[in-house]
Amino acid sequence: VAGAAEVVLLEESLGYAKLCRDNVAMNGVEHQCTVLHRGSVLDELRSMATSGIKFNCVALNVRVRFERYFKQREGQFGRWFKPSLKGYATAVALGAQVTSRGGYLVVSFLLPINAEHWATSLVKDGLEQATRVGSLVAHSVGVSEDAGLASSAMDDA
Repeated sequence: VAGAAEVVLLEESLGYAKLCRDNVAMNGVEHQCTVLHRGSVLDELRSMATSGIKFNCVALNVRVRFERYFKQREGQFGRWFKPSLKGYATAVALGAQVTSRGGYLVVSFLLPINAEHWATSLVKDGLEQATRVGSLVAHSVGVSEDAGLASSAMDDA
């Protein structure tokens, strides 16, 4: 919130929306922050884009979707399931559509280890879908002490 006149926090998970509200209250920034719980962040972003709503900074934490895959015998995410990259580029495209000219789009993915190199391609594809151009300001791969796990790694509370 540092320096922002207004912040809109949009969350699919009711548990995370409650945590957002608690954090807003603990930091004393209730007058600057609006926390919205929606069934689908993508649908809400689509509605915002259609309405012409723009933000100077949009931060997306794209949740991992898992598909049942019977050939998956073992792996990072367990037996029978594998993560799907479907929808990642669409999320980036919708985020780009609600990002104002000269604004920042921050994207956080939790990708399978063997697909981490796809992150820049997913961002590029999303920007192309939105007919937007941008520059990659920073890029980080992997989890370190400076970058915690994304909320998509946890179950709803």
